[in-house]
Amino acid sequence: MTDRNKRTIFLVSATEPAIDRLGKTCRPDKVCSWVYLGVSVAGSRKIERELGNKFHRLFIGDLLQKKAQAAREDYIDYTARLLSSTGSPIWFLSSLSERNPFVTRFLLHYSYLEVGKELASQSGCEDLVLFCEADSVLDTLAHILSQDTDRVVVISHGTGLFTSQLYRKAVKTIKKGWFFTRFALRIAGARLFRLLKGPITQHGITDRYVILHSWTDSRAFPAPGRFANPYFGEIGPALEKEWPAFIYLADILPSYWYPRAMFHLLKAKRNICLMEEFISLNDLFRALSTAAAEYPVPTDIPLFRNLDVSGIVLDEIERDRSDTRVEQTILNSCIARRLCRQYPVGLFIYAFEHHTWEKMFCSAIKEGKFPTALAAYAIVFVNRMYTCYSLSSYEKATAPLPDVIFVSGEQGKSMLASSGFDDNLIRVGGAVRYPNFLSGTVTQRNRSARAGKILLALSGEINTSLELVLKAMEAFTPLSGTQITIKCHPTIPYSVLSRYLPPLPEGFSVTDRSIAQLLPESDLVLYTESTVCVEAVAAGVPVLHVRSDHSIDINIFEDDPSVPSCADPADIRKRSEIILQGGQVLPSSDLVKQLFLPADTEAIVSQLVQQIRRK
Repeated sequence: MTDRNKRTIFLVSATEPAIDRLGKTCRPDKVCSWVYLGVSVAGSRKIERELGNKFHRLFIGDLLQKKAQAAREDYIDYTARLLSSTGSPIWFLSSLSERNPFVTRFLLHYSYLEVGKELASQSGCEDLVLFCEADSVLDTLAHILSQDTDRVVVISHGTGLFTSQLYRKAVKTIKKGWFFTRFALRIAGARLFRLLKGPITQHGITDRYVILHSWTDSRAFPAPGRFANPYFGEIGPALEKEWPAFIYLADILPSYWYPRAMFHLLKAKRNICLMEEFISLNDLFRALSTAAAEYPVPTDIPLFRNLDVSGIVLDEIERDRSDTRVEQTILNSCIARRLCRQYPVGLFIYAFEHHTWEKMFCSAIKEGKFPTALAAYAIVFVNRMYTCYSLSSYEKATAPLPDVIFVSGEQGKSMLASSGFDDNLIRVGGAVRYPNFLSGTVTQRNRSARAGKILLALSGEINTSLELVLKAMEAFTPLSGTQITIKCHPTIPYSVLSRYLPPLPEGFSVTDRSIAQLLPESDLVLYTESTVCVEAVAAGVPVLHVRSDHSIDINIFEDDPSVPSCADPADIRKRSEIILQGGQVLPSSDLVKQLFLPADTEAIVSQLVQQIRRK
């Protein structure tokens, strides 16, 4: 092979200047394949438009998920050992230790490295372009590949170190300032709320309170004057009747306007406290100073699976320190301590995802003088790649945990136990969040030969939602006789998605109708990580999982062969046509029962009350 025919690997920063330089660097007589190593679907689409037909995109969804799954166990132990050894009293508050795939990108970035290594090692004459969204991925991959080949060309964005550092400091300052301003305004609003709402009342005699932490947005207000915890179903009202002193601790989500939430909560005839009632301006200063002084920074970063990932780790730490998640979690410690002092808490209940704020609440409550039972409920499915549901052997001795963890089905119990949690802590309570659609049986529906109604069930994450819509557009345009209906997640309306999407092609439409109304009319549901797939299976509607080329999949039916997964739009179309023609067997009813059992509200409330009395 002549030198001119040798394959060249281009490592390119995903920025406009670097893309322009790539066009001037590539040989005009060579066809190139390209891959986007980053989370921004809008960014990858923009590059695709600029490159044109000369560059052929490779879909890496299958390979990306394979690499991430293979590294899961090592990743859990590595991050736990790395952070718990720092000696910081708040080591468990960092994004790295939380291992939330929607927040930390360490495992994702490592998987990008493995994908890049494998693609670069494959034989062929086509040049390969690896667009890297993160500088740390580009630099690490350049170091790895330069050891194996001399045909690596690195094209960075060209921003100087001083400019880059100045930009990061400016962003960090703005975020910290907004953190202080936002919570100062919330504190003032919470003081006004308590003044207008009046004191907490009891309907009986007791010296202990039951507190239900309640995420609050539009879903918490099903009707004017009504408030409900949308995640716990009937558990809240049942506990209100059972226990004389019951309080909803409203945690208003940033996606919902705080004054509007206050207005609705004032109208609700229930005992409600706002989180911000229990913090002061001094706590804001303390949170900022504590996060700056005690953030866990490792002094030594060991190899991960024989790769030097120090650049990725340091980038993750810098990104975390520039954000305000640690400061907000420290505020939760103040909230928990003052809450327990003001109201002697016998039982604190919250939705379990093993996030940092939960650990801080558990830690602060357990340090209190009054004995308090901590009950957590995993209201969503427990997936092995949702890696915050994990507990390494390096963490077991010091990680703050609740006294009992309820799950929705046997699958959740076995998954938590296999992920390091003590089996004695786990109870199967049932699907309290989904009381209406789970009957425990799967109905095989008769579909007509001309069936062709496909429902796209989008998630609550903008990039996975965009990716699903764009892949569906490419897969089903044109597809005569097929109707594609887009159902958006409540937190990301189509008005947001439409900013990054082309006009919808013929046969595509957007709906605001409920899932309960849409499923009887649907012949196939496409999803990425939405729990709508379980509703569909329970209703007898076939489902198809669309793998991501950008992020780590969290697929409920990952291990079930009756639910296929595809990444390439051509494969999505082919598989969809087979399903629409009746060529798929639905998951068994036993699988649905393993995931979500019907909840016995009375039994759950009885177990929760027992937790109080044991203390």
